[in-house]
Amino acid sequence: MFGRLLRRSSPQASTTNSELMASASEGTSRQRASYYERQNDSRYEGMGQGERAWSMLRDGRWVPPMDRLEAAEHEAGLVRGRHHTQWSHEVASLKREQRYDEALALLHEIIAATESQQAVENANAPVRAQYFGRPVSEHRARETAPGWTNEAAIIYRKLKDYESEIAVIDRWEAHAGDRRRWVGATHAKLLERRVKARELLAKSR
Repeated sequence: MFGRLLRRSSPQASTTNSELMASASEGTSRQRASYYERQNDSRYEGMGQGERAWSMLRDGRWVPPMDRLEAAEHEAGLVRGRHHTQWSHEVASLKREQRYDEALALLHEIIAATESQQAVENANAPVRAQYFGRPVSEHRARETAPGWTNEAAIIYRKLKDYESEIAVIDRWEAHAGDRRRWVGATHAKLLERRVKARELLAKSR
């Protein structure tokens, strides 16, 4: 979808590194001024940079190349048409109503979206590094959000499905990157939870 939006909004746009860099100065001064003016449009009010750029591309607006990267990353993180960060209320509601199968189905979609967004961010890292003149490592994606995995793990523990609890934490760790970059306590708690789940699994056999 993003590729189609990109081509429609700018005939010269491309997702390849070299062509995107070559097009970094594209756009007339009028287009650029219009873009920044439209950021204050009420239709885009309250949106983050990626969502705003993505929405503007959908509306057929011109968007600068670097902001198109953020639009692609936003799109990769969508779940049922909404960004993966916007599902907390629904997950909490499903858990409260003990609709665990539905909650887990949604959580696995969310986790997949965090992984997709991470992959696109990493693919875009060399472009940003070249554009800003910084090392690629500074632009690589951080770990996927651990909170969604924690929610799934909690449900699996309630269901005494220890194998699935371990598996979902293993899946998160595979996308967790450098531990030195972790921020917050959830990361370590997930690893502790996995140790306990392994103990419970062993006792249940």
